[in-house]
Amino acid sequence: MNLKKLCMLAAACTSLVGMNATAYDGYSNCYDDCCDCYDFEIYADWLYWSVRRADLDFAVNYDASTTPEEAIGNVYEICPDYDSGFRVGGRVGCDDLYLEGIYTYYDTNSSRRAEGTLAGTRDVPPNAGLLPGAVLAARSTYDVNYQTGDLLVGYELGCDCFEASIFGGFKYAHIDQCLGTRYADTVLFDTLVDKVIQDVMVNAYGIDFGLGASYTLCGCFELFGRASVDILAADVERKYRLESATTGADFVTSVNLDDSCWRMASALNVQLGLGYDFTLDCLCCLQVNLAVGYEFHQWLGLPDFLDYQASIDDDGAAITVTNVTFDRHLQSLGFDGLFVRVGIGF
Repeated sequence: MNLKKLCMLAAACTSLVGMNATAYDGYSNCYDDCCDCYDFEIYADWLYWSVRRADLDFAVNYDASTTPEEAIGNVYEICPDYDSGFRVGGRVGCDDLYLEGIYTYYDTNSSRRAEGTLAGTRDVPPNAGLLPGAVLAARSTYDVNYQTGDLLVGYELGCDCFEASIFGGFKYAHIDQCLGTRYADTVLFDTLVDKVIQDVMVNAYGIDFGLGASYTLCGCFELFGRASVDILAADVERKYRLESATTGADFVTSVNLDDSCWRMASALNVQLGLGYDFTLDCLCCLQVNLAVGYEFHQWLGLPDFLDYQASIDDDGAAITVTNVTFDRHLQSLGFDGLFVRVGIGF
């Protein structure tokens, strides 16, 4: 083989190796040479969530013509709407370790109205001014304020297109739920009105630990997921207040109850999404991350609204209370929906 043929073969091999290297390097179109990694990242998420929980009933159709009188037909309850929230976070990395802080805020309210011959499921005869069958209109509003803060330490491990992480740290959660319901003997709510206010507020402190993973697809896209478990000590305060008023008069409180106790609570958090990374040509080492995905947060062990009930006897001449009970239910409270993220890495 002469020198000319050797040179041609060497040139062909060099070209083939270069082509293979370019095809294998999926990051070449995403990052400049000087910014293959970053040490600091900040991001902001727009959240579009809904609250998932049961037992938001407030009225039921009531037939007063039967003996005995009975509830029959529809149960009116609130089905929470989707609403917006936000999350902001920052992350500092050092080799395979990182420190991350996250704050989430979500506030929403939903309402519903019912008309007809009704019985209230939130008022308390005989303290209420309106007995079952005397209610002609009802309106209920459910408000939720949800805030969490996380301070996490994590360790990342990567191999080719796959990256995994383990993390843990401290978590704070504030959850305030309020259910306000009005009952009236006219559809205009302008004569006899009962007002029931129920509130349960949770301030919880504990730990958060979990796993994360990402897989780089073609080009600059990546699939990512994250799952964690929270275990917290929760300071729970519950209130129940029943007020009644007639036309032109102030509301008079007939039932005013509250309790407060520390309890254990836990939450399961899952997040799945698709991200796209790129760098700005004019600003080397500035990486932009766009992502969209779905997540849910399921809380367990939270006490439900304080619900006071009184059994009564009505003999036609007088109404007497025969038994007083309190609901002792635990609620399953969840939040789920979409998130859209914009992040910048330095």
